[in-house]
Amino acid sequence: MLARYGLPLKRPAHLHFIIRAAGFESISTHVFDGSDPLLGQDALFGVKPGLVGEFKRKDDHWSLNFTFVIARAKQERRAA
Repeated sequence: MLARYGLPLKRPAHLHFIIRAAGFESISTHVFDGSDPLLGQDALFGVKPGLVGEFKRKDDHWSLNFTFVIARAKQERRAA
């Protein structure tokens, strides 16, 4: 279906994350590799500027310095 509409069949390199912390809303997101040549051709249109990071390789290790922002959990109001 993607090829029929002229969309790419590949996605840029990315990692998925699920972030959980007590007292905060959980998030599920991904971070894309800013150096990937496919960055502007995501078949699922998921690339947003705030989701692009710089993946660095040193020897046989990779690193990513990225800030995830999560919202405080909403407190439920109890009926009196």
